[in-house]
Amino acid sequence: MSFPLLLRRPVVWLVICEVLLIAGLGVAAWHIWVGRQTAAPAAAAPSPVGPAPRRAPLGPTPFGAPRPGTPSATPGPAQAPGLRTDPAFLARQMNELNRVEATFENLEWRVTRAVVDAIQYYVDSVVLPSIERTERAKAAR
Repeated sequence: MSFPLLLRRPVVWLVICEVLLIAGLGVAAWHIWVGRQTAAPAAAAPSPVGPAPRRAPLGPTPFGAPRPGTPSATPGPAQAPGLRTDPAFLARQMNELNRVEATFENLEWRVTRAVVDAIQYYVDSVVLPSIERTERAKAAR
């Protein structure tokens, strides 16, 4: 088969378009991912808003105690507004999610079993009798 005849087939053009589409989506996803990776550290750095904080006096402090007015070395994580993280709430949510997932999985298996049964019925009632009639007709000749 020659190359120009191969390019005249519509399947070849569909495959080429599909490859270009997937490559374009890959480039767009990569661009978005890289953009978010470089923007995250800039967003995480706090910018001072308002006047500078007052300095604490340089008097003696007990050993290991931070000076008043100075930020601690390891600030605790801030909780996101409106997000509940108590264990009882999360356990209830996970139980509900697992129940819904189990119901959905059961439905998927029932649909799959129905499709398999329909295919089996079609093969047994339509395809095999047709093949048997054809074989009998060939054997009778």
